[in-house]
Amino acid sequence: MEKLKESPEPAPQPGNVWLTDLSPSDPHPVVSGYDGTEMPDRLVKQGNPPVVWFYRPGKVVQLLGVGPDAHPLVVVSTGLSSEDRFELWLIRAPGAAQRLSTGPELFAFFGSQSRLSDRNGLWIGSGEGVFLYEPIGGFRRVARVAGRLAGDCR
Repeated sequence: MEKLKESPEPAPQPGNVWLTDLSPSDPHPVVSGYDGTEMPDRLVKQGNPPVVWFYRPGKVVQLLGVGPDAHPLVVVSTGLSSEDRFELWLIRAPGAAQRLSTGPELFAFFGSQSRLSDRNGLWIGSGEGVFLYEPIGGFRRVARVAGRLAGDCR
């Protein structure tokens, strides 16, 4: 396992650059059944130097978005099948994460390209409906209609 930066990390700020990538130390990376590429297993905050905030060897880590509190949310899975176990995590700091939800319904977010953050929370549009993550209220479905998000709620 990679050693994380030891100095305390300040709270995330809007405008941070987040990415997911594959750790070179993952002994068993997940390989895509579609094109054979190795899938990302960690969330990295870009900087000088880049800092690993979340790492799950042998899993797939997908950045879902950033909530209004500027903390990233990720979906973790064991592969790319709807039968896999999916987990939703809130990342608070390097090595400090909280699992918010687990279950097959999170498959709807895997690969979701429709998401945005506003003062209400992080909105996620998918083929299964529209969902909202609020720092206080948590995660919930707000519409059962499939949709793509086009702008914030005012």
